[in-house]
Amino acid sequence: RGTPKKIKLKIMLRNCLFCLLYIFSACSFNRNTQDKGAAYLQGEWKETDVPFTGELVEFKQRDFKFTCDSFYLVLNNFSKADFALDTCYKSGKWKEYAKGTYTLTGDTLHLKGAYASKSFKLKTSPCYTTGVFDETLLLQSQRDSQLVFKSFTSGQIVLKLQKRLVCNSQSL
Repeated sequence: RGTPKKIKLKIMLRNCLFCLLYIFSACSFNRNTQDKGAAYLQGEWKETDVPFTGELVEFKQRDFKFTCDSFYLVLNNFSKADFALDTCYKSGKWKEYAKGTYTLTGDTLHLKGAYASKSFKLKTSPCYTTGVFDETLLLQSQRDSQLVFKSFTSGQIVLKLQKRLVCNSQSL
C-alpha cells in the first residue's frame, strides 16, 4: 500500500502507459518504397477544354503530373462570383495545388493526398483549400495522348498529354 499521493501517481502512470500503448498500436509507418504506377498515366497532362465555361459561375481546369504512383495537381480556378473583399481570389482567377499517391483499380482512379503550396510542400497559407485531397475518377476512354475521366463532382475531364514521363525504377 502507500500514501494517497503514491497511489494517485501509480494510477496516473498506469493510465499514461495504457494511452501510449493504445496510440502506438493504432499507428503504422508509411511504406518506404514507391510503386511503379500505371505506365499509360506516366506524364504531364492538361485539361484543355472545360465544357460550358461560358455558362458556369465557377470552374476548374486541371494540370496533372503522374510519376510512378504519385500525382501532382494544379487546379486553375475561375469564378465570376465577386470576391472583392478577399485578396486570396485575385479577381476570380487563382491556383491551388495538391499532391499525393494514386491507386488504379479497374477503371477507377483514386487520388489521395493533401493540398500543398506552389512548390508542392506543406501548405501554410490560409488562402484557398487546406487539408486532405481525396477524389475518385472513372476512366471512360484511354488513347495514347488523351484520357477521358468522369468526375463524380465536376463531370467529364478530358486530359491531353503534354509530355511523356517514365517511372525511374532505380529509385523504387
